[in-house]
Amino acid sequence: MKNAVLFLLCLTGVATAMPPTAPPGGPVPPATLPATTPASTIGFTGILAVGVMAIGGETTGTIISDGKTTYELDIRDAVLKRKSEELSGKSVTVKGTLTIKRGVEITQRHILVVESLQAADTAPPPPSPPPTAPR
Repeated sequence: MKNAVLFLLCLTGVATAMPPTAPPGGPVPPATLPATTPASTIGFTGILAVGVMAIGGETTGTIISDGKTTYELDIRDAVLKRKSEELSGKSVTVKGTLTIKRGVEITQRHILVVESLQAADTAPPPPSPPPTAPR
């Protein structure tokens, strides 16, 4: 009896000490995903929203969306932060470094660390002159 109990305890210890593995072709368990991914620099134009809230506080509080894609914005510069508050609800263009951060409620958070922010050029481009025929 004593040996059977020790055997079961050993099996339990081995089972809990083993790392989770994904089935072939299956998803990667969340515990093995990196906290962030390597960053890349992008530019994006969309409608800016400041003062956004999310479940569990998983948001930077500022987002930009073009209706299809939404990014959270991490605005660290105080001047850009004030500018974002002035432009909230308007079309803006941002440039920055994109990172993907793992969250609890939101599995993958796409966060753009803002380097520049400006009102989007909403005026239509000037018309091109008509082509001229060679003489």
